[in-house]
Amino acid sequence: MADQDDEQRESPNKCPASIGIFLIILSVGTRSTTSILTPIWLDARKNTTDTSNTTGVCDEKISSTSDPQIDPLSIMCIVNFLFLVFWGLVLLITKILCPYLITDQEKGYSKTDFALIGFADTVSGILFVFASSGCRTAPYLQSLAANFCVPVTFVIRYLMLQKRPTCRKMVCAILVLFAEFTALIPDIVPGLETQRARQDQGGADGIAGVLWPLCFFFGYIPLALTSVVLERAVKTSAPVRNRDTSLNVAYILFWSYLASFLFHILLFWVDIIPGFGMADGIVEFAKGFWFNIQCFFGQAGCRGMITVVSLVCTACLFLNRLVNAYFLRYLEGANYLVIITTIQTPVVFLFFTLFNESPVYWHPHAYLSTWLSVAALCIMIPAIYIYDTGEPEKVPPKSPNRSPVVFTTVTSSCQTDPSGDPSTDDLAPLLTNWTDREETQPLMVNRHGNRLIYSSEADTRVVGRSYEDMSNHGNRNNEA
Repeated sequence: MADQDDEQRESPNKCPASIGIFLIILSVGTRSTTSILTPIWLDARKNTTDTSNTTGVCDEKISSTSDPQIDPLSIMCIVNFLFLVFWGLVLLITKILCPYLITDQEKGYSKTDFALIGFADTVSGILFVFASSGCRTAPYLQSLAANFCVPVTFVIRYLMLQKRPTCRKMVCAILVLFAEFTALIPDIVPGLETQRARQDQGGADGIAGVLWPLCFFFGYIPLALTSVVLERAVKTSAPVRNRDTSLNVAYILFWSYLASFLFHILLFWVDIIPGFGMADGIVEFAKGFWFNIQCFFGQAGCRGMITVVSLVCTACLFLNRLVNAYFLRYLEGANYLVIITTIQTPVVFLFFTLFNESPVYWHPHAYLSTWLSVAALCIMIPAIYIYDTGEPEKVPPKSPNRSPVVFTTVTSSCQTDPSGDPSTDDLAPLLTNWTDREETQPLMVNRHGNRLIYSSEADTRVVGRSYEDMSNHGNRNNEA
């Protein structure tokens, strides 16, 4: 499904190097800030003034007897609704003031892609936010897990868009994946680190210390699908008013957020799954949802740092999706985006090595997992550089544009000039089956330049005559 139809094609738009660098800085900056603030935001209500008390705060759920907590699914619904309203207003104003910016190609574009973006975005968001708490997945692991998206994006992009990276870039992706699992060794083999070290770095204990990081890792599979489908949408263009016009970004984001918001509502029940969600039942979920609405807007005791963190994180989420849309349109695509995004790893890693996550305060520390993370970075950074300096990705050559297929049934025969002129008698047949296995066979007719190309199921070796030959033969008939 590389093309939506015969008239639409991938946009060849490029941007100056300065704009490309600007998009890269914004993409990495907003993504890194989001990765840092998300666990801080989710654990904000669990913090205590006694920084030595790091136990007993990670197991709280929203119940009839517990204090209200920040619920990840509620936050996702609120944020998506705000984004939906914003892009809806932008689209409405555009249709009123500049209706020519919304053309028939936007209206005719398959809404299936928008639904797929919304569904994949919702699933990835659910996996991320429920595993993002520092009580479940250690913050330093979250930054390293982001690189798992590299090989996943490569595979999905090749399957959907038929765009294949070079062998050099594929090797780099494999090295990045290897480095990620190197950093997970202390979680896979708990005996390598002391209990004190594991508590200082955050994350769950026991088997949960492996399952939650894996849950966070798997969230990058639907995220990669989101990037690939979004790339296909933003790079689609069609001739409008004698020029190629790409799909309107506001239109794409509005329909994507609409689908995402609907899927968030349909999947509310994941929040009451025992051991996974944050609520004990539907009643507690409803109460928690109302509390999170109040908390998001600075009410219900959520003033100060909680409000600042929520607003900054929401703004970064908004900018990241918008910047990525233009990144995918004007630069190489989803593969390049995911490689650039891995730059966030040393930024986030450095932050959580120097600061404690819950509550946030200066607390530099180093353990076995710290040095393994450094070793992982020593593999990742050169691999990213080698990828960036490699040759562009390989795109399979496209066949020439052809007219829509027409099916017809033709009987093998010879054309005879009715004028009786021997020189023009027994002209070559317009349509002739190469073999006589069947006197009548269905033929597919395609136009290639000024020549008709015919093929059949029985045998594709079929003779075609150019338009000029057919026209000249018709003129001779008329003169006779």
